[in-house]
Amino acid sequence: ARSRGVPVTILFEPDLDNARLLAQTIKANHFSSGFVILFAVADKFGEARFIVDRASGATGSLQDHSDNASSLHSAYGMKTVAVPTICLDAYT
Repeated sequence: ARSRGVPVTILFEPDLDNARLLAQTIKANHFSSGFVILFAVADKFGEARFIVDRASGATGSLQDHSDNASSLHSAYGMKTVAVPTICLDAYT
């Protein structure tokens, strides 16, 4: 995406804790052309259940992997929250 000819970096992050960390990193590095949007990327606009990874913060997902015994989703009994979804077609 571009704003007045300047490249813009859009970071989509549905996990509020991760979004806060990203925003702090952007601010600390004076990265004025980047911003965080609290949405999950999906194939349509709407709402979805997001599985929050409280163990590492790295494996949150819209897809439930709790039936996979080696998955963190199974091992830690991750909680789910409703998150808004956005389709990347809106940014073409």
